[in-house]
Amino acid sequence: MDFPVATRCQFYHRRAVPGGYAYDCIAIDSPDMGGALVTTHPPAVGDRIGLTDRDTHGPGIYLVLERCWQYPAYGSVAWPYGKSPEAPIVQVVVEAAEGLFRDEPEEAPTPEAPS
Repeated sequence: MDFPVATRCQFYHRRAVPGGYAYDCIAIDSPDMGGALVTTHPPAVGDRIGLTDRDTHGPGIYLVLERCWQYPAYGSVAWPYGKSPEAPIVQVVVEAAEGLFRDEPEEAPTPEAPS
């Protein structure tokens, strides 16, 4: 049986610490409790995404900074590429971001009434 090419996305929240950065895994709820989001359309660098962390229960808006693709090795249970739902894996580094409507003023301007 052929499976569609699905990607397992593992997300890591990057935060500044003295001397560099720390990376915390964002645990995504999934049927197998693997902590990964299975999708045929992984987020691209620059996308804003909403994720809920299973461990902290906190929903958050994140900006995708980087991606690193990992494909199965020849002879592995996920070989050949595209024949298993386990291939490939993409590690996604994100940082906390404001929502999509971040630049909206508190009071939206209203059109002036005609005179």
